[in-house]
Amino acid sequence: MRHEKTYLLDEIKEKIESSKAMLIAKYDSLAPGTVWGLRDNLRKNSSELEVVKKRVFLKALALCGYKYNIDDFDGNIAVVFIKDDAMTSTKIVFQFGEQSEKLTVIAGEIDGESYSKDGMKMLSTLPSKDELRSQFIGLLEAPMVQTVSLLDNVISSLVTALEEKRKLEEK
Repeated sequence: MRHEKTYLLDEIKEKIESSKAMLIAKYDSLAPGTVWGLRDNLRKNSSELEVVKKRVFLKALALCGYKYNIDDFDGNIAVVFIKDDAMTSTKIVFQFGEQSEKLTVIAGEIDGESYSKDGMKMLSTLPSKDELRSQFIGLLEAPMVQTVSLLDNVISSLVTALEEKRKLEEK
């Protein structure tokens, strides 16, 4: 293997090892402007889109202990290396794929678990970590808000009743 390919192999292997998750996708003639928007959205989520050579990527996967063969990948390959929130990055990639129809997720790895295209699509429909947190906070907050509202109504009704009684006594 030439020096350049060895460096490329080491770089991809390092990205695989340092990633919490990764999405493997095939693409067809992506325009630079649209890819820039996708990369920018992924970068905000601590993720990175990388176009890779199949054989070098497969060697890097094998060195990291993943079992794929070249028949699993057809066409040009792009990999999204995810360092933080896998669900949000997965949603971004699937939304981009639906809009452009030029990027299709083939497989994915999240926390050492392999997922097929259908599994990744199902995961992309789940709420993100932030959405789950806000739903949970809302669930905890709702009974307290209702209790405070009820007490507020009781107190204001009591004050109104006392004022009405005072007005009647003055007459």
